[in-house]
Amino acid sequence: VGVSCDGPEEMHDAFRVNWSGRKTHSKTVEGMQRLAGVGIDFKVIAVVTDAALEDPDGFFDFFWSWRHALRGFHFNILASGDAANDPALQYSAEDRARYAEFYRHLLRLSKQHDAADHGFAIQNFSQTLGRLLHPASAGEASQGEESTAPLKSVTVDADGNVTTFYAGLSVEAFPDQFGAGQGYSLGNIRDTT
Repeated sequence: VGVSCDGPEEMHDAFRVNWSGRKTHSKTVEGMQRLAGVGIDFKVIAVVTDAALEDPDGFFDFFWSWRHALRGFHFNILASGDAANDPALQYSAEDRARYAEFYRHLLRLSKQHDAADHGFAIQNFSQTLGRLLHPASAGEASQGEESTAPLKSVTVDADGNVTTFYAGLSVEAFPDQFGAGQGYSLGNIRDTT
């Protein structure tokens, strides 16, 4: 999910289209509404693009508006700034000040809104602060180990494949790890009861 000064739809749809090239923001929000409507809280991951850097208020406000249904949200800065073909998804060392200001602004907004709702947390900040204030003791699982624990999170992709460990480990990741060509998939909701 993404937002920009043009609005959440434009930001999301600029990068998230389906297989036929159709926009997906309305379907994403519809899914979020369905989950919230039946009392299922969820987490959201957002990728910070160039447009999001320009509108931290819009970025924050979108997720704040969903705070009663979110178990948490975090955002990702692209892992490799030069790997993307689209200039809007690229970044370089010259962008460091923009990212630093984006982080500072989100921290200010979080602090301002904290009095209104103590349940809303940006996990980038809360997890980092937790690790700084309470470092893991000997034998305690690290954040990486904890987040990749089996069944800690379950992901169902658009093809119905169920995976765990880490959301990024789709069936295409290490496809022949167990000789079935399904990577770390636990099964498929379309053909497994």
